[in-house]
Amino acid sequence: MAITDSVPTAVVSGGSLSGLMAAITLKDLGYRVTVFERSTTVESQGAGIVLGKWSSGFFNKFDKTETEISVPISRRQFFNLDGSTITEEEIKLGVTSWDKLYYTLRANYDGYIQQGYLNKEQNAAQKDDKTDYFMSTVVVSHAYNPDKGKVTVTYRKKEGNESQTEVDLFVCAEGASSSSRELYFPDLTRKYAGYLAFRGLVPEKELKPETAKKLINSISFLHAEDSQFLCYPIPGPGGSLVPGERHMNFVWYNTYPEGPILDKVLTDKQGKRRPFSVTTGSMPTSVVEEEIHAKTRAKLSPECLELVMKTKHPFVQVVTDVISPAGVFHDGHVILVGDAFSGARPHTAASTNKAADHALRLHEVLKADPRNLLRLKEAWEPRSMEYSNHLFHIGKRIGDLSQFDVHPMRADKEIPDRTLEDWMKVGEPK
Repeated sequence: MAITDSVPTAVVSGGSLSGLMAAITLKDLGYRVTVFERSTTVESQGAGIVLGKWSSGFFNKFDKTETEISVPISRRQFFNLDGSTITEEEIKLGVTSWDKLYYTLRANYDGYIQQGYLNKEQNAAQKDDKTDYFMSTVVVSHAYNPDKGKVTVTYRKKEGNESQTEVDLFVCAEGASSSSRELYFPDLTRKYAGYLAFRGLVPEKELKPETAKKLINSISFLHAEDSQFLCYPIPGPGGSLVPGERHMNFVWYNTYPEGPILDKVLTDKQGKRRPFSVTTGSMPTSVVEEEIHAKTRAKLSPECLELVMKTKHPFVQVVTDVISPAGVFHDGHVILVGDAFSGARPHTAASTNKAADHALRLHEVLKADPRNLLRLKEAWEPRSMEYSNHLFHIGKRIGDLSQFDVHPMRADKEIPDRTLEDWMKVGEPK
């Protein structure tokens, strides 16, 4: 049903990157937009993000802050266990961090300025009555009324009663574990892929000079049995892109069959077994030592080992598969975006790129008539489904090759005969 109100309205459930991209797009199309985010605080986990074609395109189109958001990468390299290079190639790539993108998107959505990331003089959006962003707010349910062509969204703020709002468009951007998606596909769940990722950050200034020189302008890989390690630089505190102030970000995939050891890795300091991740600062010291530090010597080169050992607060995320059979419902009045639509494995480095693609296609399809939501089923869903399916299957192939097969770039050399202590002490930065 086409929207008849003078000002179309939308609720976006999920205030992370995919939700903000959709919200900015709808705001530009003339919608009155409200974002509900269930988290009580902004927690980036320090995750690194590779900027793809659509991510760059989104910021080129909508970013009014005129700020640089990425660290340039000029080389891709693969290491042996002794730190020698198997192969390398020149590339042109931009990498950034979750928090850098989040605060840039917030500035463009509702004019929110986070100290250190942006300043008030930058040309961000001005706060107006077209946008709202509420944290600590959970969408409990949504229901479509075909007679009115409206979606009733029931939500609850922290320690508050349930409230309702009626909108033209409900956008589900709740991530791979989306609860709103369950209304349409109650049996669709995230399936564990058989391995997980240990992740962490190290300030660039804390790296040994020779390590920084070798890694800082590159995206580096090391493949070993049941293991894949990659690292690259990202913005530092406050989103700083200044050399010496940035972070080195690493992702280390390790195979873990379901069972008691996996349960141990996913149990936090409070003794609670988490389903998909244990956040920064929540991993017990014993788990860090037994499941991360103890494995470094057999599977990592000296440079990669240094990153892991110097990470003060690693975190862990399991790798899962989930993809929705559809992304548009009720004649276009409800849509899924980002990982709620398709949670591809992280090897594609395209989660944010996919969210940007969804947002850009949303703008393209609705720009001629923002009220004609039927166009979403006709023109937006097929392209979004095609791209989501592509990423889903590519990610699965890459991950299975790395973890369960012999990767063509697998390291095959022995590491030098020196102790961990020797390596960590020599050449320490002053």
